[in-house]
Amino acid sequence: MYYKSIPHYRNSCFAGIVQNKNLDEIDGLLFSKLVGQCGISIVPYDMELQQVFEWLPTVGYYSDFKLPPRDITKFGTGLTYYPDNEEMLVIYNSNENDVSISLLNTKQLPSNIANWKVWNLYDDLWGTVVNADYQALYNKSIVDSENFESEFIDLYQPTRKNKTLQLKLFPRHPMNTTGMFCPKEHVIELKTYTKDRLDNHGEMIESITSHLYTKEYILDVTLKPNSFLCLDQIITQWKTDHQHINGLKLFPLWYKSEVRKNFNYSI
Repeated sequence: MYYKSIPHYRNSCFAGIVQNKNLDEIDGLLFSKLVGQCGISIVPYDMELQQVFEWLPTVGYYSDFKLPPRDITKFGTGLTYYPDNEEMLVIYNSNENDVSISLLNTKQLPSNIANWKVWNLYDDLWGTVVNADYQALYNKSIVDSENFESEFIDLYQPTRKNKTLQLKLFPRHPMNTTGMFCPKEHVIELKTYTKDRLDNHGEMIESITSHLYTKEYILDVTLKPNSFLCLDQIITQWKTDHQHINGLKLFPLWYKSEVRKNFNYSI
């Protein structure tokens, strides 16, 4: 598999662009590694939907293709309310026209926040998210995936099923990739590891998210007909114009055990 990197501001690899024009030449596990390391990987060539569908099991584990509803005209991720659901998302363009997708990648964010060194990024900052419309049918488990290898079952944590969640702003990414998880519309308070709400948590949320939702971290890409991209839902958010919703095919996946560097809860 060959790819080139898209640099964007200080991020030397905002996204990886796969150069192979035949899916048979794209190793699924190497592809998932590229997604995990960059946050986004794009296959810009004409690929038949059925062929992509048959190739996906080589990329990651899959359970089904149900996704919780969300407004995709605003930046967000499918993990916000169901944090143990699939970590990768494939977006395939079945429209006859190009589709513009905005990608928000936080891989370089920790080093850019002025006072981040005062925190232990793995433990100190937690965001509270309340899911008032919690529906158990959207909860999924990696170990229930159709193509999961049973010998790895003891490595994974049980799925969390809470309406109120404490999510890590600086995740333990499956590949130890740095970045931040902070969907602006949903985090209502910040706490420390000891669960004490920070006195200035409102100002901190606004400060961090205002820093995050800027052109330095956002890149608009064009997805041509019958091409696709795959993004990491832990460190990448996305949105698109509402008129293209029906023509986008969304396929969520988990990273396979072979490529993971840790098996902790990510967020």
